[in-house]
Amino acid sequence: MVQYDFLNLSPSEFENLSRDLLQKEFKVHIESFTEGKDGGIDLRFAKVRSKNEIIQCKRYKDFNSLLYSLKQEIIKVKNKKPAGYYVTTSVGLTPGQKTTIYNLFEGYIREESHIYGRDDLNNLLGKYQDIEKKYYKLWLSSMTILDKIIHGKIYNQTEFEKDKISEQLKLYVQNDSFAESLKILNENNFVIISGIPGIGKTTLARILVWHLLAKGFEEFTYLSDSISEGYTFFKEEKKQIFLFDDFLGRNFLETSREKSEEKNIVTFIEKIKKSKNKILIFTTREYILKQAQIKYESFKEYVFDKSKYTIDLSKYTKIVRAQILYNHLYFSGLPTNYAEVILKDNFYLKLIDHRNYNPRIIETFTRGKIWEKVGTNDFQERLQRYFDNPNEVWRYAYENQITDLSKCVLAIMFIAGAPILYDDLLKAVQSFAEKLSDKYKIGYSESKFKESLKELENTFIISTKDDANIIAIEYQNPSIQDFLVNHLGEQSDFISDLIETSIFFNQLSRVFTFEENVLPQAKIAKQNNKILLKNAVIDIYWNKLMLDFDRLNSSVIQKKKGEVESNFLWYKSHFSTIGKLSLVTEGVEIVRYNSAYSFIRDKFFKIINSNDINDEIEYFVNVLSIFKDEISIHPNKIIKLLAANVYSYWGLQGFKQLNKLYPKEFAKFESLGKCLSLVEEIAESIYNSISDSADNNDWEGVLVELQDLDGEFGSDLSGYISDIQEKIGRNIQDNEEINYYDEDEYKITQHEKRNEELDIINMFSSLKYD
Repeated sequence: MVQYDFLNLSPSEFENLSRDLLQKEFKVHIESFTEGKDGGIDLRFAKVRSKNEIIQCKRYKDFNSLLYSLKQEIIKVKNKKPAGYYVTTSVGLTPGQKTTIYNLFEGYIREESHIYGRDDLNNLLGKYQDIEKKYYKLWLSSMTILDKIIHGKIYNQTEFEKDKISEQLKLYVQNDSFAESLKILNENNFVIISGIPGIGKTTLARILVWHLLAKGFEEFTYLSDSISEGYTFFKEEKKQIFLFDDFLGRNFLETSREKSEEKNIVTFIEKIKKSKNKILIFTTREYILKQAQIKYESFKEYVFDKSKYTIDLSKYTKIVRAQILYNHLYFSGLPTNYAEVILKDNFYLKLIDHRNYNPRIIETFTRGKIWEKVGTNDFQERLQRYFDNPNEVWRYAYENQITDLSKCVLAIMFIAGAPILYDDLLKAVQSFAEKLSDKYKIGYSESKFKESLKELENTFIISTKDDANIIAIEYQNPSIQDFLVNHLGEQSDFISDLIETSIFFNQLSRVFTFEENVLPQAKIAKQNNKILLKNAVIDIYWNKLMLDFDRLNSSVIQKKKGEVESNFLWYKSHFSTIGKLSLVTEGVEIVRYNSAYSFIRDKFFKIINSNDINDEIEYFVNVLSIFKDEISIHPNKIIKLLAANVYSYWGLQGFKQLNKLYPKEFAKFESLGKCLSLVEEIAESIYNSISDSADNNDWEGVLVELQDLDGEFGSDLSGYISDIQEKIGRNIQDNEEINYYDEDEYKITQHEKRNEELDIINMFSSLKYD
């Protein structure tokens, strides 16, 4: 029988194992009880209705630590008055030690056999081998299996040491990626594990190797440089595993030393596929695989996609993300006072839900033990900074692993904003390349542009088709933008070229700011994904904007609902003249830039004189606030002009801002009842804009606007509001009758989500207790 010490399991993993074993042994459902350490209950079940039995799970190295912890539970147990009390522990117990625990909980532990020490749990694992198989992390870490792994023949690999394997297994969190990649191996004898940097490709590959060695494979060869090493160590009669980590790295793509390497790889794959006793595992970054498939015809074989497993961070459940963070913290030796900082205000939930969540970020600060270099007062801020600016995850890939053209594509995407239509990105890149291809050595053509997108696909970018088959490009992960703002911010010459070759207005208005070049402003700019322009570049910016102002328009797109509710269409926004003027002056002391100030003022005065406002009141008022002291038109006339152009809820919101610019004149206009009339007209227009057959989402949007306007300038919109609330109520009632099953399923889902979050809270509480 295999003997486990269970110490490579975290407390929450040990609790789950205890639950699965006792659930099988008792033939009852055991619930994980989320009061955790504070409530004195880890697990709970009832053999008789209304009589709860409690199970306490204790993962400790020695009996003294276990006994001290159990003594803290006595009062809690007496308060709960359970029908029975059970203990599971990773500590090996003597009969005398079991008696000590039994006496400690006299009246609650009914018999000493209800205390399950390490040997008892190992006995249950032998009895229920399906559970042992389920916890392959536990199984792989046993001394018997580790001995079997490291005493197999290992070639070209220095990482196969007990301590290193055990350490990696402690941190590993079991998830679907193991089973899914193993299934591919069973079908094809080889698998390509791909994904973004830092997501865990190599870790998964190693887990697979250890599993296979434990299952009877005799030899393992680590291919470090060329597939030719695989041919060297290939033995027909042996059960062998080959791992080529990062098999499409930079050397492969650029060296001329092994011109036939790609053909040798394909040939070796075919050799492995035909064999009955060989396994081949590749890992690669997704963008490098795309690049290789562009470069080499032989890599376009269907077999690559058929045997590829992509680790997708978006498929990690919240509980898996939590366990990854928790395991790294728990096994890193995080001091109790720093654990309390993590637990304060449930800060760890912010990290788990962070848009830049990535296992490599977690590994960076735990392996480096940053708490040894920063005080508890600054610990939260430092961790937040790691997640807010995970530049190191992307830096190497950007600087070393993609072509110069792909770098330019990403930079142009960044200043234009994503998502962006394929055709618009193509035009923007063409504009840049026509003038600068020699300078940046990008050798541009449309076919090379397509190759660049393929290279970037699924690593830096993803492409999405709408219902009309229109393609848009967006970032694979928002942290890429955080990297780019830092990386590009200091490259003034490159930024100047990006500005001068821009063809869309949003390329100029979206990411650039140019206030005083002082440190606080630079910090704010980066926090907002803005690039702070230096003085020399500011002149280039304004010259470009003034020269091409009328020609520049939009590449900004949004999704709108298609004919079928599950579908969508990309919809492109367009900038009006007043909209562009508002955007380039927002938050800018425009008076400091003389020529730009005059240019914008002249444009604005033409709009006033033409009365061409078209319900863009908010933009108009923004620009008006800059030039109001230079306008000869009387405020009363401006108020009447804008009032005549208010057609919508948002137009009315902009019109109300005139009260700040011309308080006396606005008060007089209001006293005449003109403002009240505007509210009533807009309210009627909003109400009539929705048909009776509209769904609740549309009606609720209307309701929010009307409730916000209700009472404005003395208005009474209660009639509209009541009518809409009644419509929504009827729709809800109809939906409940028609979709009763869906509603019931939704409630169950919500219940599960609540339990998941409570389970996470319970898990992290053990950081300061165990």
